[in-house]
Amino acid sequence: MPGARLMTIGYGFADPHINQAIVDGSKAGGLKMFVVDPRGRGALDRNPGAQIPVREPIMDVPSIGTSTRTLAQTFAGDGLSLGMLERFFVK
Repeated sequence: MPGARLMTIGYGFADPHINQAIVDGSKAGGLKMFVVDPRGRGALDRNPGAQIPVREPIMDVPSIGTSTRTLAQTFAGDGLSLGMLERFFVK
């Protein structure tokens, strides 16, 4: 779907077939992604600390936001993180 947005929460980006679907959506329809993970967009890196970095196609999917807070922290009063999540759904 053109202009689709995806929010991932705690997804480890270890499933190549799912990652490929996300990449395909980005290339074909402009899908953009919001990542909720304590590692932020670092979660997309399957080989952190590798001596020879490998750039995965999933890393090129455009970002519309990132939250490094847990959902427990977000819903326990972290107004900034909660606001970011709310804006994702309101567009």
